[in-house]
Amino acid sequence: MNEQRLQAYNQLIQTLLSCPSGEESEILAANTELLDADFVQVVVAAAEYFAQQGEENTAEWLRNLATYLTTPKTTPITQEDIDTYGQLLLEILQATAESNGDAEVIYPLLVANTDKLNDIFAELLRRWATNILAEAEADTATSIAAVIVTFSNRIQQFPLGSKANNMEIAIAGYEIALTVYTRSAFPVDWATTQNNLGIAYGDRILGERAENIESAIEAYTEALSVLTRSAFPQNNAVTLLNLGRLYQDEKQFDLAYNTFVSAIATVEALRGDIISGEEAKRKQAEEWNQLYRCMVEVCLALARDTEAIEYIERSKTQNLVELLTKAALTTPENLPLVGSSIQFGEIQNLLDNKTAIIEWYLFYDCFRAFIITSNNKPAIWHSSQQDLDALIDWKKEYLDDYYNPEDENKIQWQNQLEERLKKLAEILHIEEILDQIPKQYERLILIPHRYLHLFPLHALPVKESYLIDLFSNGVGYAPSCQLLQKVQLRQRPNFESLFAIQNPTEDLYEKDLGAVAAIKKQFTEREILKQDQANKSAILLGINENIHNVTLHEKLLKANCAFFFCHGYFNFASPQDSGLQLADGNLTLADIITHFKLENCRLVTLSACETGVTDSTSTSDEYIGLPSGFLLAGSTNVVSSLWTVSATATALLMMKFYEELQQQSNIVLALNTAQRWLRDTTVKGFQNWLINSSLSWGCKIYLNKYFAANHENALTKPFESPFYWAAFCNIGKGV
Repeated sequence: MNEQRLQAYNQLIQTLLSCPSGEESEILAANTELLDADFVQVVVAAAEYFAQQGEENTAEWLRNLATYLTTPKTTPITQEDIDTYGQLLLEILQATAESNGDAEVIYPLLVANTDKLNDIFAELLRRWATNILAEAEADTATSIAAVIVTFSNRIQQFPLGSKANNMEIAIAGYEIALTVYTRSAFPVDWATTQNNLGIAYGDRILGERAENIESAIEAYTEALSVLTRSAFPQNNAVTLLNLGRLYQDEKQFDLAYNTFVSAIATVEALRGDIISGEEAKRKQAEEWNQLYRCMVEVCLALARDTEAIEYIERSKTQNLVELLTKAALTTPENLPLVGSSIQFGEIQNLLDNKTAIIEWYLFYDCFRAFIITSNNKPAIWHSSQQDLDALIDWKKEYLDDYYNPEDENKIQWQNQLEERLKKLAEILHIEEILDQIPKQYERLILIPHRYLHLFPLHALPVKESYLIDLFSNGVGYAPSCQLLQKVQLRQRPNFESLFAIQNPTEDLYEKDLGAVAAIKKQFTEREILKQDQANKSAILLGINENIHNVTLHEKLLKANCAFFFCHGYFNFASPQDSGLQLADGNLTLADIITHFKLENCRLVTLSACETGVTDSTSTSDEYIGLPSGFLLAGSTNVVSSLWTVSATATALLMMKFYEELQQQSNIVLALNTAQRWLRDTTVKGFQNWLINSSLSWGCKIYLNKYFAANHENALTKPFESPFYWAAFCNIGKGV
């Protein structure tokens, strides 16, 4: 149960204890949505607490309440009940049959009759079905059983009324159906119904908890005797997940662990059988993400911390890792890769003795940060439910403001960014997490999870500085440890050749501050496609004639560094259509994945807006965005942005970034150094830098006018706000 639900339980208990005598039944009737098995457990725990405090009367009252809530009712049934309930029962079953179980048809009927969804209804369902099935022919009996099972599924999931009564009705329906669905005659229907019966007994409130759990386990075990991995792998995985979650809820963690191991083996075998494309694999990863999450929780409960991290990795970026593996092995297209995993020792081998990883993982009721170093056990920081709730609220407000159509230029969002990042640092408890990292560590790799990829975690305020100020060898990112392992294995030449796209659209012609012109001087070989020459058909030769015989521009194919100074965008509705805007069309993520091959490329720099945004709606954390496309294409590093950036600030940042790259091979450190320079330099400092820069006189004049017009005080730091310097981050190898 989550913290919010627990508070609701405790509030209801307080209300019952403080209400006038005789009003308890009315209060319980008004709060039926809270009367579930977890509530009973909280009542029992409260009774023990009051007993320890010497308040035996209160403790006994609570014990009686728990007994009352779990004791099946035996209400006498009158002829009037038979008539009234019988008519309702037939109406509901007919609606179920005619609508094929459509909840939009069935639920309004249930809502209008919640007062009759009780023990009488359950008993009359048993009587009616028993009598009619005894006289029905085989085909008719089978059809009736199918309708009853469908209705039982619906009422089991019905969110209103008394959950205790709903479970009793569902159990009655399943047990009746099993008199028709015998194992010998209908093995699959029998097994599926057993699985559903197991769910109902696991959620049952009435009766002895131990007996309910025993019945649920028995039902799941029966189901698995038919729903084997070889014969019915999908059903096998579903049933194993249900059984494992039951063991987990009952804190039988060893049994839960073994059950989830079997479930994951089935799921990964299913994944290996998918041949219909990457979209199908993404959907499968999202479908089964809860299984991996449950396994991580169980591993942590068993203090198997390194295994927890291994299972986190198995649930992240599966498609991307498999594609990278496939490319590295030159695996034939028709040979599927079954699963992907990395051992904790392999993760540690990715790190030297001065580099640490912080890997986040979002659970249902909290989030955790796993701190990994090369020679120690992982340290784990654990949030509260309130922290997760605050993070969800923060994320919603951040994104709502960023995409607010009334603030087209994002001025309000920009002005609030500094304070928002302070709040995010508090919610993530970043200082507490950093306390787990010894002071001698000089480099940090951040591995976010899901929507955390959208935020500039490297720019979180820490005491009187920012995160990037605390690590002298740089702060970079990776989508997962597995992907980091893949790119670390790639060996790329030093920076000798450059391929650049410069101002492909007319609106950028006048915004050219000479960044590309300055950067290209650092390379012995360079190919610059500028303005109307910077088009898609020049990069992908043959793209407009024959899509099957497209070849990449020769200079891009050989480039050690690819630089794009253009517009970028992320398409949330269709991430594969995200891309870079060129002179004659958009270079999309799908184009990059399909046609790019960058086996000599060490760095792709996407000096454009929103090029680092990824699909945060994916629960499987597949990391779908332009960076993943270029990593898949062969680059070992991608520098990209998390929002719509300032053209002037970005041009200065890029010039300084490449200036730093001349001095060192550490890409992450060069970027962080350039970001600190942009953040901390005064107007006077920029003016002095311009004097010695290699920019053209026209660019120098423009920038001097820019500073003079916007900042009267020479000691002002014009780009101090994180909005100007924090958008860009490096994803990948880091060097």
